[in-house]
Amino acid sequence: MLESRADLVCSIMVQQLVDGAEVLNSQLAASEYLSQVMQTAAKEASQFGACDGYIQKLFVLAERSACQRILVAASATLAATAWTDLGNIYYDQSTRLSSPSLPANGSTTGIEPNELTPLLDAAMSCALAAIQLDSRNSCGYNLQGLVAAHSQQAALAQHAFIMASRRSPGSALPWANLGFLYLHNGDIELANKAFSRTQMVDPEFVPGWLGQAMIAETLGSTEAIELFETCLLSVSASK
Repeated sequence: MLESRADLVCSIMVQQLVDGAEVLNSQLAASEYLSQVMQTAAKEASQFGACDGYIQKLFVLAERSACQRILVAASATLAATAWTDLGNIYYDQSTRLSSPSLPANGSTTGIEPNELTPLLDAAMSCALAAIQLDSRNSCGYNLQGLVAAHSQQAALAQHAFIMASRRSPGSALPWANLGFLYLHNGDIELANKAFSRTQMVDPEFVPGWLGQAMIAETLGSTEAIELFETCLLSVSASK
């Protein structure tokens, strides 16, 4: 039984997603569609206020769809992409589990706190599988960096983000992640260089401005407020 009006909204949304997948031409396309939209739906469901158990079911559906894509992938590149998506699903679950917004007693969540490490391990294994299948897969390296950073493996995270940036020179995301890694570790100079590179690659990429704002705030600069306002305006403009 659905526990709230938010769960009913999510249930309807999921059925619409499944119906959308049924009109696609191939099993691979349908599986890719489902794994991506279910993962997105799980994130958005939490904003609706749906119960944690229901959100976890969406993650399970996304996981199954990604696994199906791995099984039917016609090339190493497609398989690597599917492995990366599967890893992102595990990583998203782990970050949600570690979120302070979850109930302290875990009474409504489908994941126990002691399952955090296995989820991160699974995400790392998926990232390594993706990289092994396609060494040009920047998303696989980016995922490896995220998991390593979350696991307090700064050197590995740095290596992974740099590799991701080299394999996708036009993407600002790896540079932003590298900047936040440096900032977290207290290396302001390197963080500033990484965020500056982020803005060079994509001047409209909000995390780059956010990183610069956080640096300014750390240094006590009067520019911090102006930079944070730029971030807010950019987010509002993108909606």
